[in-house]
Amino acid sequence: MIIHLLCIIKITSITERELIKLEGTIRKKMEDIRKQQESLKDSGIGRLINSLKKADESLYDKIMPEYKEMVAKYTIFK
Repeated sequence: MIIHLLCIIKITSITERELIKLEGTIRKKMEDIRKQQESLKDSGIGRLINSLKKADESLYDKIMPEYKEMVAKYTIFK
């Protein structure tokens, strides 16, 4: 419980540089999934998307349509 709370505090106090890195990681994972180099389940992208929502909801709203489109197309492989 304490560790979970610390993780939430860490996510909400994210710097702009960390936010840019998180966005880049999400976009890279989305590209890997599209290229079928990594499965949607194994990528851990859902956890990253949830972290993004907690850190910056406007960026989350920007990425979410792309994510939903990708999930609809690339769920069945590997």
